[in-house]
Amino acid sequence: MCQERNRLKSDLEEAHMEIKKLRSGSLIISTDCLSSSQQSRSNRAVQFHLEKSIKICDTGCRVMAYSAHMNVLAISQPSSSALFPGFGIKKICTLDFKSTEYVSVHSNVVRDLAFKHKDADGLLLTASIDKTVRLSSLHSNTVVQTYQTGLPAWSCCWNANYPQYFYAGLQNGTVLVFDTRNTSAPTVELNTDGSKSPVVALQYVPWDSSAQFSLAGLLVGQLNKTYFYERKSDSEYRPHLLPLDGNLTSMTVEESSRHVLASFRPNATSPTVRHVMCELDAINVSDDPTVIDNAVTCHPVQTFNGGKSQKLLAKSCFASTLDGQLLVCAGDEASNSTIVWNTSTGHSVTKLPSSSPIIDVCSIKTETSCHLAALSDKFINIYTMS
Repeated sequence: MCQERNRLKSDLEEAHMEIKKLRSGSLIISTDCLSSSQQSRSNRAVQFHLEKSIKICDTGCRVMAYSAHMNVLAISQPSSSALFPGFGIKKICTLDFKSTEYVSVHSNVVRDLAFKHKDADGLLLTASIDKTVRLSSLHSNTVVQTYQTGLPAWSCCWNANYPQYFYAGLQNGTVLVFDTRNTSAPTVELNTDGSKSPVVALQYVPWDSSAQFSLAGLLVGQLNKTYFYERKSDSEYRPHLLPLDGNLTSMTVEESSRHVLASFRPNATSPTVRHVMCELDAINVSDDPTVIDNAVTCHPVQTFNGGKSQKLLAKSCFASTLDGQLLVCAGDEASNSTIVWNTSTGHSVTKLPSSSPIIDVCSIKTETSCHLAALSDKFINIYTMS
C-alpha cells in the first residue's frame, strides 16, 4: 500500500512538472500569415490552450485513436502490472479528459489502432508485433476475436464502405484483407509481388460519387513506396503506384476534402522532415470512350517542412477549427514540439513545446469544441483550440 502511494505521489509530481514546462511556451497562433478570406471567418486568432497533461505510463506509449461515438481516446501502452504482462489500451474519456480503464490486448507491442468509421459498436482494431490483429470491445473491455497474421503486423484500418472488412499491413510488405464473418483466415492478400518493405500506414478512401476523385480503395504506405489499391470488388484490387518519394513514416486522409497527408524522414535530397498534402486523381487512359480504365496518381498541394531529424515513426494529422480552418499537425523531434501549419498558406503558425518527442497527434472535434492531443512515450498533452 505504501509503495503504491509513493508511486502515485511521484506520478503526480512529474505531471505537475510537465504542465509547468508546457505552459512556459507560447501557444497562440498568429493570424498575420492567414489569408483575408480565412481571417474574415473569424475576428480573433486561433489559440491553443494546454488543458491537461496526463501521465499514461513510465514509458512505451506509441499510437492512439479517437472514437467520436464513444467519446473515447484509446492509447497503446505496456501493462504496468508485473502480474499481468503484455500490452494494451488506456481509455481516456474525451468529455472530461480523465483516464478511465486499462484493457489488456496483446502479448507484444501494439503498432496501430483503428475504430470503425462512423460506427458506435465500440470495436477497436489493433495490430501488433505478436503476429496478430485483434478486435476488442471497449464496451466490455475484452478481446472478442483474434486473427493470426503469420508475421508482425505494423498497421491496420477498416473499410469505410463495407465495415465487415478490415486490413492488416505486415512487416514483409503484404496486406491481408479480413472479413469479420470469416474468422479462420484472410480472404485476400495484396502486394505480395511488390516491395518487401514494412507497411507502416494503411488508409481506406471510401467511394464518394459527389467527389472529384470518387474511387474507393486502399492507400498502402510502405517505408519506400506508396500504392493506391483501387477496389474493384470484394476480392479484386488494382494497384496504382503513387509518385511519392522518400522514407514514409505516416499517412492519413482528410475526410471532407479527401486530401492525403504523407510524412517523410529527411534524406539526401530533402534534408528536413516533409509533410506532403496531396490530392488523388484518376485519369481514364482507355482509347475506347465506352471503357473506363483508370490510372490513379496524386498531385502535391502543399509541403510542410519540419526539423532535420526523425528517428521515430511519428504520425501526423489534419485538424480543423470550428470556423473551418484546416491545419496540419505533427511532432518535431528536432525542437521537441508539435508544429502546426495552416494548409492555405503552408506557413508554420505555432509550436507547442514538449519535454520529450511527440510520436502521435490526434484531432478531437465535436459540434461545440476542438482539441488536439499530442502523445509522447509517457504523457499525453490535451490542447483546447479556440
